[in-house]
Amino acid sequence: MKVKRLNRKANLFDPLLIVIILFVSAIIITILMVVTGNLEINFQDLFKDYPTSKNVIAETHEAINLFDYTFVILLVMLIINSLISAFFIRSHPVFFIVSTILLFIFVIPAAVLSNAFDKYEHNPKVAAVSSDFQIISYFIGKLPIILVVTMILVMIVLFIYKPGQTDFYG
Repeated sequence: MKVKRLNRKANLFDPLLIVIILFVSAIIITILMVVTGNLEINFQDLFKDYPTSKNVIAETHEAINLFDYTFVILLVMLIINSLISAFFIRSHPVFFIVSTILLFIFVIPAAVLSNAFDKYEHNPKVAAVSSDFQIISYFIGKLPIILVVTMILVMIVLFIYKPGQTDFYG
């Protein structure tokens, strides 16, 4: 019985995509917290007449603070997704050399994004909020390491022998 081939070929770019998704998510989460903090400060006079508004802002802060933990869940799910999709792709071992070269190339944008977030995090407007997101700061600071580990895992899964595979081309 011949297994239908999937059309997906570029699984080696998944770790870089994971890094970009994590970076953008971290920026969006901190911007949300800064905006809600500014809303609370700028509309204090309006909120004192309406206690429900204060409750909404407080619940919003609590919900946004949960993003610190959901960030880890997002990271784990993206890595699992990348590994599962790599398992279903047939690849020839010759491409291992290309994968290794891509690994070194992909570390550069990961380091740049990690440094950019560090600089963004130390912006005076964001610094007060970024202390609430210790987990996000930790993982974004380790983006190059996360990329290397994820890429190595994807390469292992991508180039191992898979059950039902008769040769390297299926």
